[in-house]
Amino acid sequence: MFVALPILVQWLLILIAHCKAETTDDKIAAMFRRLEVVEKKVEQVEKENKVLKKENKRINEKLETCGCANSQKDIGFEEPVRAEDVQYTNEIKLNGTTSLRPPLSPIQNVKTLNFEDHKRNYRKSLSLGTSSTTITTTTRMAFLAGLSKPITSLGSHQAINYDLVLTNEGQAYDSLRGHMVAPVRGLYLVSACVFVDPNNYLALDLFKNGQLISNFFPDGRGGHYDSESKTLPLVLEKGDIVWMRTHPGSEGHALPAHGGSLYNSFSGVLLYEM
Repeated sequence: MFVALPILVQWLLILIAHCKAETTDDKIAAMFRRLEVVEKKVEQVEKENKVLKKENKRINEKLETCGCANSQKDIGFEEPVRAEDVQYTNEIKLNGTTSLRPPLSPIQNVKTLNFEDHKRNYRKSLSLGTSSTTITTTTRMAFLAGLSKPITSLGSHQAINYDLVLTNEGQAYDSLRGHMVAPVRGLYLVSACVFVDPNNYLALDLFKNGQLISNFFPDGRGGHYDSESKTLPLVLEKGDIVWMRTHPGSEGHALPAHGGSLYNSFSGVLLYEM
């Protein structure tokens, strides 16, 4: 009994040592398995990271192309051209007359706005129903002309050359031909006054291009002065020609001047462009 006890103790020690060895081996094997899983995950993450880097680079290139890769990057906008900054030139002539046209003006002042300002301005333009700045110029046109001397004998279909020009804003009236040429499409007021001395009469016509617009028939055969005047609102296209001429049957009649008193006159004004 006393001899077998040490042997039993020895076997128990061996068994315990063997169990500890198996436990340690299992733990080490489990650790290696976990390391393999972690390595595989790391490898997968690295692959995904490469893909994301490529995609990020592609997005940045597109943003730079659009000019909005950096929200702090300044963007240039044109400042609207003021009407007082537009210089008018007399370069375009229509049927012998000179018309004022604003030249194409280069951009003079450029403001820089950051991306946030740009977005605010864009939203504001959408709320106003327009996505860009609109630059408008107003054409000015008005003329008044009369006779400096009488026409003693009118010819057939003779255009009346009102040579005494008091106003010719925009140079739309040609005194050499007696023609008004519309510089733009718009609504115009065209006026004429036809005057005759006592015991005289005549008829004049107001024409637009080849179209009769109105007749004037002052009659002084009762021994008195007589006149007739009309003011007509006309929609004219750009380049339309308006003038006064002798009505058939009035050839040889006289058109008095009376020292430039504007008894006989022709005038027009542009109310607004259309």
